Amino acid sequence: MDIIVCVINTETHMVQIASAMRPYIIVQDGTQTLYKGSRSSIGGQFVEDKFFENVEIQLAKGDMIYMFTDGYADQFGGQMGKKMKISRLKTILDDIHNREMDEQRRVIQENFDLWKGDNEQIDDVLMIGVRI
Repeated sequence: MDIIVCVINTETHMVQIASAMRPYIIVQDGTQTLYKGSRSSIGGQFVEDKFFENVEIQLAKGDMIYMFTDGYADQFGGQMGKKMKISRLKTILDDIHNREMDEQRRVIQENFDLWKGDNEQIDDVLMIGVRI
């Protein structure tokens, strides 16, 4: 199982994130950074040396955190029936990170629906965006 755990101190804006197999994106001062997360998953066979890095990031008011399942980027579609990929998601987020949250949700949904077209949705899709 893949998962992200995120703790935000709402007074200091210090963020702690631990990720199992899921990337996440932080936008600070308009600059986007993709964090890959730890390469271990939760569950499966017992392995004693699994490691989940706890990343601490000092954010400021207006910065964004995006956490998401693989369903968005793995969706098949477009003119060639290929996967959307994380690079397209990064481009979308780069274009919308400074917009109001309701507008971001609308654009993310519209882009997914347009990309998917008549193709069947292949996986769950969850995206969480948090503005500090």
